[in-house]
Amino acid sequence: MSSKESKAQIEVWEWKEIAYKEVENLGLKEALRARLEKSAVTVKKMGINTVSIVGK
Repeated sequence: MSSKESKAQIEVWEWKEIAYKEVENLGLKEALRARLEKSAVTVKKMGINTVSIVGK
């Protein structure tokens, strides 16, 4: 990495790598479901109201 990358950009790349490793051995549907479930937990912790789009 060159010194041109910001600390924030490097953190994003690290988070992306962690997220990938969490699902790398799953099939596409299973990986998507796992990412969506983890995202839903995060959104709930943040107190953000959402609507369900399952089955639409």
